[in-house]
Amino acid sequence: MPQACIYLEEQTLAAAKSQAARAGLSLSRHLATLVEERERASRWPDSFFATFGALGDDFALPDELDWSLDALRQESWGQ
Repeated sequence: MPQACIYLEEQTLAAAKSQAARAGLSLSRHLATLVEERERASRWPDSFFATFGALGDDFALPDELDWSLDALRQESWGQ
């Protein structure tokens, strides 16, 4: 298994060791888990793309609303 050398401030290293001990993991396994969790969190869920086409195509666009109903925001835009 490949190895990596990292440099941490003393306070950060102490926090990482404490977290690893609380989780019952080695420091190496704890840091690897953090990286793996971050990697998973940045991906789309497995079921995301399966939802395409799940709804029918019978949508209708709603009627356009009268701009005067939005007068408060219209004023804030300087119009």
